[in-house]
Amino acid sequence: MNGKEVVERALSLGEAVHGSEKEKAILNLIEENLDRELKRVPVRTKVWEVKEFHVRVNGREVEASLLPYTRGYVEGVAGRDVVLLDMPSHPFEVKPLYEGLMNREGVKAVLIYDSGKLRR
Repeated sequence: MNGKEVVERALSLGEAVHGSEKEKAILNLIEENLDRELKRVPVRTKVWEVKEFHVRVNGREVEASLLPYTRGYVEGVAGRDVVLLDMPSHPFEVKPLYEGLMNREGVKAVLIYDSGKLRR
């Protein structure tokens, strides 16, 4: 296959979530059609498959994006027991931010909201 055909074939597979089987198929397609020597670097990635979720603030359901560190149920007062934060500029900043806040006395939950940013 020439470069254009590889791209068209990859695009025909549709959107791929990082770590998914579809992403592996796209990467294999690229690898099989490169005309140069490659060095393979193994990467282990977890895949989160969320089928359904609900986020309620003050009893009202809100639009939300579920992040990997989201789990469980909590009741509390926003700003006191529940810390509300805008999504950081990069997803890798979430974990240290979350862990630092959860170590504070009295914090029961950290709710990180997305403000409409689309990340895939």
